[in-house]
Amino acid sequence: MSASTHLKGFDFFSSTYYATGGDFLIAALSSAGIQVSHRPSHEAARSFPFHLSELQEYNVVILSDIGANTLLLPPDVFLEGRRVPNRLEVIKEYVLQGGGLVMAGGYLSFQGIYGCARYHRTPIEEVLPSPFCRSTTGSRNLRASIRASPGRIIQSHGASTAVGRIFSVLTM
Repeated sequence: MSASTHLKGFDFFSSTYYATGGDFLIAALSSAGIQVSHRPSHEAARSFPFHLSELQEYNVVILSDIGANTLLLPPDVFLEGRRVPNRLEVIKEYVLQGGGLVMAGGYLSFQGIYGCARYHRTPIEEVLPSPFCRSTTGSRNLRASIRASPGRIIQSHGASTAVGRIFSVLTM
């Protein structure tokens, strides 16, 4: 959900709208015959899988514009103080057992704007091909969020095989 205040001299009005940001990707994948199960952040807090067996029903998990706290603090934890499985650990185990993971950019991906996505030093960072930088500027720029340099790429990671082919494009 986005909210805006529009100032017109002494007058103002507010507007709000709901957009997922994933409509084009979902449409493209669906048109290619790929079944997509989309969970916006406000729904993922409650419905994202808590157990490896549930996550293994999917071939790939795409995290885009969802902060770590959404997965770490579902309503059972945040509102009722219950203990639940650490879903970042569940995703890590899913990847280690062959599941696919994509982290796409957004205000709450990688380190996130102002560092508030909070994926640095988490199990998610451990299974991505390059570690995150500690955010000090609050930039959501790729270079501030993930250090994409040949010395920091984890060569044993499956995604690293393509890095040599695209690295020159990333650094231009």
